[in-house]
Amino acid sequence: MDTLRATVGQGWAMLAQKLTATRHRLPVLRHLPPATFFRAVRWALPKGHRAYPTRAGRLYIDVSEAPTMLMRALRLYETDKHRALAEALRPGMTFVDIGACKGDFTLFAARMVGEHGRVVAVEPEPANASWLRKSIARNDIHNTEVQQMGLSDTRGHATLHRADVGSGVQVSSGWHSLIAGGVAERDEIEIETHTLDGLLVELGIVQVDVLKIDVEGWEVAVLRGAEHTLTGQRYPPILMMDLHPHHGVKPPAVAEFLRSRGYDVYCMDSPTQRLDVQDDTLEFLARPSRSPTPE
Repeated sequence: MDTLRATVGQGWAMLAQKLTATRHRLPVLRHLPPATFFRAVRWALPKGHRAYPTRAGRLYIDVSEAPTMLMRALRLYETDKHRALAEALRPGMTFVDIGACKGDFTLFAARMVGEHGRVVAVEPEPANASWLRKSIARNDIHNTEVQQMGLSDTRGHATLHRADVGSGVQVSSGWHSLIAGGVAERDEIEIETHTLDGLLVELGIVQVDVLKIDVEGWEVAVLRGAEHTLTGQRYPPILMMDLHPHHGVKPPAVAEFLRSRGYDVYCMDSPTQRLDVQDDTLEFLARPSRSPTPE
């Protein structure tokens, strides 16, 4: 039965790839927004989580959930960010994925840092964390751990507002947020929160090389709880930031927060080009501008 399921899943994935290839070849379809294209092919996609081959390895996702999940299976999801991460990571480094969701960047980084590196995935939503653990096991990864919690500026508890995944409006399991009022909110659960600085102390980690932060509007609180990580390490980390203005985040203020702590801000798709962050900026790369702290 497992073999049959795997064969069917691969067949559906191949069909989706063919549909995507057709989209790129036909001028009429090429300019369709991803969401429109997804609605057109959703009928042909399998429902439920399967281990799809992605850039990161075999990742458990439901490709019928939302356009971003289908893009993962087609290796078209956030290609600039994958490229930037590959350029930033080296064997033996430590990567922290804050807001790991299904774990595509977690698994991708685990390969980049190798057996002597370390990856910490922070994901508060129980189902996401569970599927991520299954993906880690499926890929026989041993340098990665999942911390099922949210990061903030204090240690304690908070309310996670969960999006109604599968509600028929293409809501993604990456949309769960500590901020109320999201699209198609389903329910609320209480989660544990910690600061990044405190979590790293507990894990015995003294050097983080790259941080990815995608927390659906909770960016400022996460950064406030990472003061030592940003300014107290001998080698400050590179940051890959997702921003969510629709949750009330002010991207220029986030950029200024980092600049005041010795960072320069760059375009994700062109890491050598300085970025003038605007109110509608959705992502950027931040690198430390100062020299390593003397020992």
